[in-house]
Amino acid sequence: MSIKDAIIGVRLNGLRTLAVVIERGSITGAAEHIGITASAISKQINRLEEDIGVRLLQRSTRSVRPTEAGTKIYELARPLLDELAAAISSISDETAQVEGTVRISATPAFGRIHVVPILAQLSRKHPKLRFDLKLSDKIHDFVEDEIDIAIREGKLEDSSAYSVLLREGSVRLYASPAYISERSPLVTIDDLSQHEIILVSKPGLLRPTEQAQRLSSNVRFALNDVFSVLDLALAGLGVAGLPEYVAEKYVASGELILCIPEFSPMLLPVHALYPSKRFVPKRVQVVLDALIEVREKGLLPV
Repeated sequence: MSIKDAIIGVRLNGLRTLAVVIERGSITGAAEHIGITASAISKQINRLEEDIGVRLLQRSTRSVRPTEAGTKIYELARPLLDELAAAISSISDETAQVEGTVRISATPAFGRIHVVPILAQLSRKHPKLRFDLKLSDKIHDFVEDEIDIAIREGKLEDSSAYSVLLREGSVRLYASPAYISERSPLVTIDDLSQHEIILVSKPGLLRPTEQAQRLSSNVRFALNDVFSVLDLALAGLGVAGLPEYVAEKYVASGELILCIPEFSPMLLPVHALYPSKRFVPKRVQVVLDALIEVREKGLLPV
């Protein structure tokens, strides 16, 4: 009997447990994810190995890894499990309330300006949906930090995660009308040498180009907080490098002016990343759909 034929007669729960153990890299991690004890995980794997008649995992005191047979079983079973879960979800009662916790990471500025209002709306629509939002510049790990959605700014590094572009933005230069009226004209990049510059001091904020170096050579304020940079710009203390999504509200109200419109020291696209496209839990899909909907309505312009 082939391994594929054997799958038909084994326990689906055991196959799901095997998949989670392999994806999490440990029995303990799988137990925390599923919500049962590590001993229960081990018993399920043992029963599955007895059913199939082969060893599926190589266990050590620190980690587990699949055997060759375990890898084959996983590769065959995972698509079947995903299809089954998707089928069950598709025929479930559409009026049932979405529930559970969605864990999200985002930068403090984008999270505060765009993500928090979206989650507030979702909380009213889905009372049983809970959110764990981590606002930090740290790049959280999907597995280690148990993140469902990671919202990241800037160029994406090579990643096995799937991504959705939320907006194609950049860093631009802004100043208050009062500052502009009191200082020398600011028309070209060369004029920046006559002005006070305010920047967010983060590694890799500016591309190492001649234009970016010219901007950073005359910095009076360097702060590691976007909102502090915004406050100084609104107070008329200089020309600030700010993400468009931070400044656009104040440009619309007349409190800030976009300086040298053709100049952008840094592209700043924003993506929502999630670990797997094969099966996205409904609670997570609801948040992704809300982010995409807001983008398509033009509130997160691309």
